[in-house]
Amino acid sequence: MSTQLNAIAGALARTGATALSPKRTAFVTEYLRDFNGTQAAIRAGYSAHCAQETASRLLSNAIISGAIARAAEESRTEAVMVLREAQEIATQIARDPERSARDRLAALELLSRFNGWDRPARIEVAAEDATGLAQLREMARAMTPAERAEWLELHAL
Repeated sequence: MSTQLNAIAGALARTGATALSPKRTAFVTEYLRDFNGTQAAIRAGYSAHCAQETASRLLSNAIISGAIARAAEESRTEAVMVLREAQEIATQIARDPERSARDRLAALELLSRFNGWDRPARIEVAAEDATGLAQLREMARAMTPAERAEWLELHAL
């Protein structure tokens, strides 16, 4: 998490947030951590007693909300760049014949998660097919486990 906060602090500095006081800069940094204004105000050093009002006032300040928007955008851009770099490294490892099979497989698993290949595909079912699915479900419930396994094997499912 500290690396992310360092990136946010760097983004704030690059976006011209130097016009903000150190306490307001801390508020922006803390707000970008979890987008909870009250907690960000408390962590930035404002009074817990009036943190909600302080957060509301700070978030309505044009300079602060602009700094939050710029820092959040830069943080997203940096996250995308880091993800692309990680994908490139994983691709290099997966293609490197001198790497162990274990390393190459781990890189392929990581790439599959990056690209969403490990998620099941969504299947759209038309309304008229839903009745057939309901009939299949009832048929499957009536089968014994052995009959169900045989049916699945027979229909290559």
